[in-house]
Formats: sequence, structure tokens, C-alpha cells
Amino acid sequence: MERFLHLHVVSKASLPCSEPDGESRVMLKLNAGERILCPGFNCSDNSQVTWYKDSKPVSEQNRESCSDNGLLLLCTVSEYDTGVFFCDRNIIERQVHWTYRRSVQVTVRAQIRANEPPHIVHRKTTEEVEIGHSHSLVCQVHFPFELNFSREVQWYKNPGGNMDNQIQLRVDKQELRQEWLPIDRHQVTATTLIDKVTTQHLRDTFTCVASNKAGTNNVTISLRRKIMGKHPCLVGYPVAFLVVVTVLALVLRRNWLELQLLTRTHCQYGKRLRDKEFDVFLSYDSSPTAAEVMIDSPTAELKAGCPLISAEPVGFELSRILEDCWGYRLCMTERDLLPGGVYRDDVESAIQRSQMVICVLSPDYLTNANTLYVLESGVQALLKTSIQKLLLIQTSHTPTGIAQVHSAVVHRAMKVLPSLVWNSGGTDGARSSFLKSLRQSLPSQQVDKGSHKQG
Repeated sequence: MERFLHLHVVSKASLPCSEPDGESRVMLKLNAGERILCPGFNCSDNSQVTWYKDSKPVSEQNRESCSDNGLLLLCTVSEYDTGVFFCDRNIIERQVHWTYRRSVQVTVRAQIRANEPPHIVHRKTTEEVEIGHSHSLVCQVHFPFELNFSREVQWYKNPGGNMDNQIQLRVDKQELRQEWLPIDRHQVTATTLIDKVTTQHLRDTFTCVASNKAGTNNVTISLRRKIMGKHPCLVGYPVAFLVVVTVLALVLRRNWLELQLLTRTHCQYGKRLRDKEFDVFLSYDSSPTAAEVMIDSPTAELKAGCPLISAEPVGFELSRILEDCWGYRLCMTERDLLPGGVYRDDVESAIQRSQMVICVLSPDYLTNANTLYVLESGVQALLKTSIQKLLLIQTSHTPTGIAQVHSAVVHRAMKVLPSLVWNSGGTDGARSSFLKSLRQSLPSQQVDKGSHKQG
């Protein structure tokens, strides 16, 4: 469906209902009954007028008002009446139906209080200044509203504080602003500038005088030297930041080994390391006294058909469980290192070819130089990410041997390295939990069996 609209443009001056300039502005008194006349109402016989405010008919707004003979009667003027009102009338001009709309700019003001003196707004009677710098003296004055507004604001200097010998100062800047609601008033701000503050200005006083037809008001202020304190944001904060950084650096330096071991343990574990021949490098003390530590493995945690030995040293029993029952490739010093070589070089080489290292800590293990070197080599390999993990297995007799360890690296490493505790006198549930935790600590992917080379 198509619609055609015909727009007829004519000159405003050619219309008999064109209102003269200034007719569409009106001033109303606050809290009084007022009326607003529709501009150009008398140029037409049509007296039906519809008034609008904020795009809504005034008759539909929640207020007391009525329209009579082109007049909008406001029973009580409020501050919200400030704004633009529109009046619409339907007229016929040159046989064309027109909607005649005119606007009225309404300003609401309080009752005129010209019989009141001005009020000076000045919160402080003393201002802080810096010697050798410029300073502005600002006087803010509120004058009651007057139709024929007259005012005077002036600054004076009182040498030595003597107000009988005042010297008039030049007002460098004066601003006038009108504020209507909630109180009609004129606001005047007068500013005078002191180009360079001297010690003499600290002995003088300064007076702002404001006057109108109703009276005069004044305020006197004095100047005080500004105390230049320390700037914590420029001195204190950088020092505090430097102290914090220093403390953190000392903490990191002191615990750097522990942090590296923790990072390597949790970040490298689970990754498949290439060119490995062994799953686990198992280190334990094989001396006869180590046979005092026994392990009794529950059948439920091992493979079906795996023979059990109820009384064996924990190192031997662990090697049997890991290799015979769980199928991991082990490297042990007594079995896999070739005789006649350099022990330390062979140990380091075997650790480099293993995915992880397990050390069974017994009192004799911690006092044996060879086994202790294996533990230190495992720590160094973990720091170099040559192995995935270094696991410590402690027994009920381990704490008695820790006190005899003289290696600082071992002491610090034992505080953060993951460990499992085996109690030879524990229940079946405790042994089952131990083997379950041990299985979870082992490499998730075993090496290729074909790559294993027996020593």
C-alpha cells in the first residue's frame, strides 16, 4: 500500500498567525498561580487549544491545571515547570487545514528578595601559600535575584593587618553566573592574583567586600606558610618496594634449590623422556643389617600368579614387585653396573638412562658414601630434567639416620622431594595403600623392552 503526502511550504511572514519576536518567552513565580498564553491565539477564531509538556498533554499529567480560551492556567508553579510548553490549534488558512503549533519557553524563579545583602561563601579564613610562588585569592559571593541587578565585589590588602589603612587590589578576573533553583540568585566570583608571595604577605591580611542595594558583607583572610612535608609517594613507596624486592630475592636465593626441585617434580612428571633404557633406577642398601626392615606384600595389590615372599629386605622385595610383578625395567647397582669401571661415572650414566629414581632410605643407606652419592646424583639429574621424578621411600628407622647425614644438598632435598613411608608393622590396609601410592608414582609409559641391555 502506497501513501502520498503533499507538503506545502509557505513563508512564515505571509501567515497572519505569525507571532512577533519575544512573545514566546514567559517568567513564572515559584509556588504561585500563573497562566501561559498561546502565542498568536487572537489571530484565529478557533479557541480549541491543546497544551503539551515533555511530549505529553498537560491535561494527562498529574498536576492541577486547566486550559481556558487559549490560556494554560497553572494552579501552583513548581520548579519542574521550567522548560518548553507547546500549544496546538487546528486552523484553516487558504482552504488548507493547518495544525498551528507554537512553543513557549518558561522560566521559573523564586520570589525576588532584593532586600537581602549578599552572602560571601568562604570556608577558610587562613590559606596556605608557598614562598616565591604565585597565589590566587578567590572570593565567591551569592547575590539575591534582582531584575535590575547591581553588585560590587572588591579585594583589599590590609598592611600588617591594619584594616584602617586598606589598599585596593586589582581584580584580575570576575565571573557572573545565574542560578535559578531552588533559590534564585546571582553568583559572582572575583579573583585577584599575588604574583610572588613574600614573607611580608604573611604579615598582611586580605579582605573581600561585597555590596548591593540592601547592604554590605565582607570576609578577611590571612596567609600561612605551607609546611613542605615529605612525599611518601616519592620516597616511601620506592623504598618499601625495594625492601620487598630484596626480601623476595633473599627468600628465593635461600630456597632456590627447593623451588627447583618442586618445579621439576611437578612439571616434568608424566612426560615421556626419549632414549631411556630403564623405567626405574632402584637404589637401596644391601648390607646384612638392612634385612631388619621387612615387607609383607598383600596379594590383592600384585598380579595374579606372582609368588610372594613374606620376609625379605624392603629393597629386594620392591625390586621383585616392580620387575617381576608389574613388569618395569629396573637398574640396580649390584646387578646392572659392569665391574671394573669408575663407580661414580657408572652411577651417573645409569641414572641418565632411567626415567625415574627410587631411593629406599635406611639408617645404613644414609651413612654409606656410595648410596648417598646415588641420592645426590639423582637430585642433580632432576635439576637438569634428565629424569622425571625422584621418589624417596622412608622406613620407621629412617629418622635415626637423617641426623647423621652431613650433605646439605641431601638435607634440603629430603624436605621437598615426594616420599612414601613404609611401616613394617602396619596393617594390611596400610600396606595396600602404600603399594597403591607407589604404583601411581611410577612412570605412566614403560620403556621398550627391546631397548633394555643387561649389564
